Amino acid sequence: MRIPVNNIGDWLPKPTLPESKQPAVNTGELKVAESREYKPTLDELRVVMELTEIVGGPGMPLGILDKKSRLEEFRALSDVTLGKGIRFDGPNGVKVEDVAHPAGTPDNPVAWDPFTYMPRFIFEPGEDALPVSPSFDGDADLDNDAPKDANGAAGHYKDGVIGKNQALSGGFAVSQKGEYTVHTYSFYFATNKAGNYHRKDWSHAQVYLKPDSKGELKPEFLYTSWHHGAFLTPWADVKKDAQGKPVVEVQLGSHAVSPLSKDQAIPTKGLQIQGDGQALLNGEIVPHQLTWDAFQGNVKNAKILVPDSDAFKTRLLTMRLGKVAFDPIMPEVFFQEAGLGKVFKEKAKAYLEAVIEFGKTLSKSVINLWNSAFN
Repeated sequence: MRIPVNNIGDWLPKPTLPESKQPAVNTGELKVAESREYKPTLDELRVVMELTEIVGGPGMPLGILDKKSRLEEFRALSDVTLGKGIRFDGPNGVKVEDVAHPAGTPDNPVAWDPFTYMPRFIFEPGEDALPVSPSFDGDADLDNDAPKDANGAAGHYKDGVIGKNQALSGGFAVSQKGEYTVHTYSFYFATNKAGNYHRKDWSHAQVYLKPDSKGELKPEFLYTSWHHGAFLTPWADVKKDAQGKPVVEVQLGSHAVSPLSKDQAIPTKGLQIQGDGQALLNGEIVPHQLTWDAFQGNVKNAKILVPDSDAFKTRLLTMRLGKVAFDPIMPEVFFQEAGLGKVFKEKAKAYLEAVIEFGKTLSKSVINLWNSAFN
């Protein structure tokens, strides 16, 4: 059975401009950044610099220096299992379940709205890989989206461009796990130009909702992905914008996500996506908005993906590979296993050795560059 797509007039957020000045939405192409050349030494250094930024930010880090993904391992530390959402343990593969909205009834159900708690995403100036549908080029092959080798000419993705088939797009899902209802916001990127160059990259942010004394869901934590690790930040500790949305920064090249602390100013340069989906470029509204893909039927303001379509399969794959998109890590695991003190106690020696080795490599590169310039 074909799942209907919501009427576009209902699911596109309305611009905040006066009616006479409202821009057309997602029309044409807009160049927001120049194509960046991948430079291995500099882009490895960029990831090291990210760590210094996030150490001073809010939240509890989990697995950030492990050099490999241990999110499955961390999730297994909790006895709490997924209640409802999207599963992969059924006889027919994926099983999509709707999570009922507590404000609704069986006779009068209420749909989830991705924009209710959506963070404001700030992309560092110069970012040339921006969130698109994984099937933006009309097929289910993620390997032809970008060049296999860094700085290559192949690939369907146009660096630094939004609009037309590269319209801003994300994946949304709702999970019920223990006492938490979790909204997952997922982005797919054609390339990663920080650290080790690779095609196919993804990042997530999650909002953990918990019922208050009246049974009403309230945001309690914000989860943000950072390479093979993650951060969990109390909702009260994250910077909020004028719309009351948490503000997160997407790191240049790597797409690692880190929250801004309450005392940090919100930057104005580069591309930003507000919590209502409206895109801004250098602080000015542009005629582009983020739209969401969803799998579950009780989601409004989103395109409900048709099972077995290219859009369904590719979005499902990229969110599943993100490890936590459909089965979140419980906050209790962060309380037990996270924290900078524990991270540095267990991992600092190996990380310091890696930094020292990198410094030696960088020094040799600088010396060689100097010699070639004056010889």
